[in-house]
Amino acid sequence: MTHRSLRLRPLAYAVQKKRGAAGRLIRASRYRGDPEARAYLVAVPDRATAIDLITANAAEPGYEIEDLGRVSEDLIAAMTLPPGKFVSVDEVHHAAQKKPRSPTEKNE
Repeated sequence: MTHRSLRLRPLAYAVQKKRGAAGRLIRASRYRGDPEARAYLVAVPDRATAIDLITANAAEPGYEIEDLGRVSEDLIAAMTLPPGKFVSVDEVHHAAQKKPRSPTEKNE
């Protein structure tokens, strides 16, 4: 085994290692396709618990609460989100809901 392969072994192990879901992506909206919908990263792996957390603490009465799927441990860590907490994700839109850019807007 060469010196180079010894250095790459831990990296390869980290990439191949399967990790459990650390959280959920939850959307709260008045109706399907609501352009004012809010999305939340929730540091809870259980779907029902994440939905209950957003229903009780963030969503307005009557809003539809929808689980959009799992979120990786790495994303939760990057957001410095402690277990059992959530954070709103600003400006999360479905591709079909994107507004066309006006010709006067400049590229940044």
